[in-house]
Amino acid sequence: MHFLKTNWLLFIAAVAAHVPIGIEYAMRMWQSGHYQFFPLAALVVGYLLYVRHESIASGTEQGNPTVSLSLLGFNLLLVAFATLLNSSFVGAVSMMLLVITTIYSCHGRTGLVRAAPLLFVLLFIIPLPARIDEKLVFGLQVLASKLASWLLDGIGQVHFREGVILITEKQQFLTEEACSGVRSLFSSLAAIAIYCAINRYSWPRYLFNLVQTVGWVVLGNAVRVATVVFVTDNWSDIVASGRGHEALGILIFWFILLMAISVDHLVRSMIPFSAEHESADDDPQTAGWFQETAKPFAAAICVSAAFIMVFLVGSRMLMARQMQMRGTTIFEAERLAFPEEADMPGIIGAWQRVNYVHENRGEHNLQAEDSFIWTYRSGDLTAKVSIDCPWNNWHDLSVCYSGLGWTTSSVLHYEEDRDGPGFTRIDLTKPTGETGVVFFCSVDRNAQEIIPQFSSGFFSADAVIRQMTANLALAAGMSESNQSSLSGIALPASTFQMLCVPEREFRDGELEALEALFLEARVLLAKTSRYVPADQPVVSGDNDPTQP
Repeated sequence: MHFLKTNWLLFIAAVAAHVPIGIEYAMRMWQSGHYQFFPLAALVVGYLLYVRHESIASGTEQGNPTVSLSLLGFNLLLVAFATLLNSSFVGAVSMMLLVITTIYSCHGRTGLVRAAPLLFVLLFIIPLPARIDEKLVFGLQVLASKLASWLLDGIGQVHFREGVILITEKQQFLTEEACSGVRSLFSSLAAIAIYCAINRYSWPRYLFNLVQTVGWVVLGNAVRVATVVFVTDNWSDIVASGRGHEALGILIFWFILLMAISVDHLVRSMIPFSAEHESADDDPQTAGWFQETAKPFAAAICVSAAFIMVFLVGSRMLMARQMQMRGTTIFEAERLAFPEEADMPGIIGAWQRVNYVHENRGEHNLQAEDSFIWTYRSGDLTAKVSIDCPWNNWHDLSVCYSGLGWTTSSVLHYEEDRDGPGFTRIDLTKPTGETGVVFFCSVDRNAQEIIPQFSSGFFSADAVIRQMTANLALAAGMSESNQSSLSGIALPASTFQMLCVPEREFRDGELEALEALFLEARVLLAKTSRYVPADQPVVSGDNDPTQP
């Protein structure tokens, strides 16, 4: 009798421990357009495992109990870490390891090898960690914009490109996230992986098809962007938005799949790939993995208890987050009061205030919805000090400036030996010779500094510990008045930034003077009536800060 049947309580506890982080995972995936196919992929894999059960279980081998228990012990560490860090990525990896452990326990290494092509599909519904998605999206935006620009040049469409913006004589087009190709990339790879698994392709053919699909995704989305620009600029905006835009996206998606399958059949006629991945004559030997222990029962009971503890902590954290976040998205949370020109002094050192403006860009923009900008001048240098909002966390402005055509180089001032508050400096350059500099930091609704966290791609032990501590405090019901987001930030968040783009190169001492101006400005901005006391609760609902 295999390990699963003799220790069924352990597996039930392991599944239960994954439920809270599994719910968080599902909510994150559904909120990300490029992952919304994940339920279909999981159902297809489950169905294929069911219909191929006899083939997977055809051998007489069963999993080594010691190996199974060791895998579950590692799985326990993963799910505990995922729960405490509230990491969908680690949680998805942990859930996949549990599936692998279950198959191994029931059918040994032979069954696991035969199920591997199907399990491989699940890799495409594991979210990328630490905001790598955002970096991938931006990279694809730039690539799609460049290729679309070349295609437009080829057909004689007059235009020029700045970062991810294509500008014609009549209007400008932003290559948004949806047009970057990230949605079709993940969904196309998952579809091709399912296609290969259904046809029982060998691993070389499997991997070849994934690689060539990436090429078709890049080409297809460049064609999509170029089509939108050309058709809109010369005839109609039918494909620029709405149903016409969605129809064009679906058409490009099917073009990608059909081209990938066509190339697969073409290459198959030229290169003799092996038709079958698995062989019924497999006779693997597992004795060399671990020596079987006689009675892992006591260890199984301890691991079961630990899984149940993770389930209880995870459930408490999930309920607390849902109570606080119910109806509170970044655009539904109560907005802070709009600042006024007088909130910043007319003179700061050698700098004279010359202008103030409020820019509203709408919700779906490369930059924040609102910017409140004070312009200061000293000699021939002009610096724009601004509050940009709302954000739901620390936001890396280098992504925004890269999208506007700048080449960025960032220095994050969070070294342990640095005195004073942290901030980020971004040096800006353009191929045309323009240069500039940006200083920025992020604060929450209480004007408390937001330190970049692990979930923002900031890798440090301090960031991990801060995030885990905030989640544990939330689970324990402590400091709930300051816990209004998954990472303990009192929303909405704002960015203090200062931008200076001179008409010449910076002279000696000017960058230091600009840094001093920014540090003084951030202190003054934090003291305005816009920011509320830390003990004031966060209220959900629609609020117009422009009304008395």
